Amino acid sequence: MPSAGSYARFGRSTFDEPTIERFAEIRAWLRRRGELIPDLDILLGATALRHGLTVLTFNARHLRRIPELQISSLQS
Repeated sequence: MPSAGSYARFGRSTFDEPTIERFAEIRAWLRRRGELIPDLDILLGATALRHGLTVLTFNARHLRRIPELQISSLQS
């Protein structure tokens, strides 16, 4: 298992008000479409959108439902 120090090159993001507002907008939009995904996936997407980041994942299935989210899929 990697040590905590090995993650030092990656920044940390906080859940500020604009991120939470984006989360609420995405969740409401997905709910209206009947395509809700887990809240943690929505929060991850909202945080990435807020900070202009690409999400790197092995499972992009849920995240693809979030408009404008940049996703990079990994193959296992």
